Amino acid sequence: MDCEHALSILESYLDAELGGDAGREVEQHLAECRDCFSRGEFRSRVRELVRRKCGIAVEMPDSVAIRIRALLTSPPLD
Repeated sequence: MDCEHALSILESYLDAELGGDAGREVEQHLAECRDCFSRGEFRSRVRELVRRKCGIAVEMPDSVAIRIRALLTSPPLD
C-alpha cells in the first residue's frame, strides 16, 4: 500500500469502518511509514480532543468535514 492510498482511507480506518485485509494493510503501512503514522496519530488526537471537549458525539456538516479532510490530506510543507 502506498501513502496516497493509505491516507485516502485513513479516516475510515480511524472510524473502524475498515475490516479484513484493508484494515490490516493500513495498519501495516502505518507501522512502516513514519509520515503516515504521524498524520494518523495527529488525526486520532484531534478526534479525541473534540470528543473530550464536546462531551458528546457531534455530527459535523459535510462542508466542514470536506474542508478538514482537505487540510489533513494535503502534502506536507517542506
